[in-house]
Amino acid sequence: MADTNETIHLHITSPYVFATGKLIGQSVTSPLIDPQTQRHVGQTLVDFLPNSIFTSLGRDNIKLSDGSFAIVITPQTDSKGHDTVYGPGFSLSGEGEAIQDVLQADGTFDTILKQMKIGQRGKGKFTRSNGQEDEVFLSYAPVYVKNYYPFDSSDITRGVQNEEILVYSLALAETADGLISSFNNIDAFSSRTVNICIGVLSAIIIISTILIVWIAFRVTSSMTKPILQLLGVMKSINR
Repeated sequence: MADTNETIHLHITSPYVFATGKLIGQSVTSPLIDPQTQRHVGQTLVDFLPNSIFTSLGRDNIKLSDGSFAIVITPQTDSKGHDTVYGPGFSLSGEGEAIQDVLQADGTFDTILKQMKIGQRGKGKFTRSNGQEDEVFLSYAPVYVKNYYPFDSSDITRGVQNEEILVYSLALAETADGLISSFNNIDAFSSRTVNICIGVLSAIIIISTILIVWIAFRVTSSMTKPILQLLGVMKSINR
């Protein structure tokens, strides 16, 4: 952070193995600045476990097709170049990874990654080599948290100012095959629905035709019977 010209009031790490060697978590750290000299005099740090992120993005909680997946990255990489929090095939039980390595993406993903790391919202596509080359479409959005820090640390009566800090970038990705398969399912569903509708309509037409014939027969019989009786009476009179 000291090598950059950017002022960062809050930094979040990618997942890493804690010193105990048993837990994998993340850390959030913020600098302590002397208000008189503006020198960096210390650092605050909070550790947390990102398991809830994995749970919330699991297939049991969000609807994803077979070829789709979610991505969560941190805005900054750690000293090893790792920035992945969640991704396809990524596990918290292993070492951290760069998102490019997790996705096995081509060079077109680099442009998308730059936009994600500066908190942009958008969409794009890239090619992923995962045993076979897949064209992947994704939509990404930033995750911000609100932070309040004083105008002057030496005089708290001057109040605080609000700041939105980028902590993650979230993306949902879908392969081209996954998109096409969704439409195939719709086509099969539409064909099945049309066939059912045709069957129901045919049954209604047949039943209606039978009902009309029966009603016509009853009406004709009710009209013909008196006429026949009248003809019989007229014949008897003529005799």
